[in-house]
Amino acid sequence: MLKLYVILCVAFLCSSMSGFDGSLQGSLLVLKPFQDTFGAGIVGAKAGYITAMYTIGGVCSTLFVGPSPTDGDADLECFLAVLS
Repeated sequence: MLKLYVILCVAFLCSSMSGFDGSLQGSLLVLKPFQDTFGAGIVGAKAGYITAMYTIGGVCSTLFVGPSPTDGDADLECFLAVLS
């Protein structure tokens, strides 16, 4: 059960570390070339979809990315040491 908590903690930290990227995605909507390319203004449903795509992609990717199952705890400890 402890191993499950550690794996979920890694997924949580990966999700919470994406705050900078999410705020950068939101500030891109102000740029005129970005608006022209994606056809979205600063407000509206399309702007909300574009901003939400990053968060939805981050949540969906946690199902496919993470530490691989190993036979020992040394590999998991090494993986966590690299993250910190």
